[in-house]
Amino acid sequence: MLIFGDELKPLIIDDADDPIVSDYIWVLDVEERDFMFSNIVFLDDHYEKCKGFDFNGQYVELPESWFVLIMDTVSGEMDLIMVKDIKGRHFDAFVYSHSSVLPRSAKMIMKNARVFKKFCYPIMNKNIMLIHPIDEDHGIVITPHDITKKIKDLNVLDFYE
Repeated sequence: MLIFGDELKPLIIDDADDPIVSDYIWVLDVEERDFMFSNIVFLDDHYEKCKGFDFNGQYVELPESWFVLIMDTVSGEMDLIMVKDIKGRHFDAFVYSHSSVLPRSAKMIMKNARVFKKFCYPIMNKNIMLIHPIDEDHGIVITPHDITKKIKDLNVLDFYE
């Protein structure tokens, strides 16, 4: 899996037995309503069904059991959608950039619905969402936890106050 490490550069995490490439990951802390660094304490890896998506030209494979932070591009309202529940419908994923203060989105278009692969990722608290790079400066916001109740009634601008 890709992360933004402590130098805010995209890094690949391939195996839980490999040396940790960064002490920190860039995350969204939903309780704090802020983007910040979080310590990497443990890594986990396992094989899982996943789906491949195009995010503004960047192909990303995500575990079916994970959630993606999506937004309404008109109202700015936010929601979570489980990857396995995305079946041909198009969504706008919330995209965070550490080099810009403007909220943005990326069209989330499924390209491959049947993939099985190994994922390696940092173990995260239930209020933390991982910023998964889609290019050098931008990342989608994903999590293995269903935190729908924590983002209920939130607007994209709530994270930019």
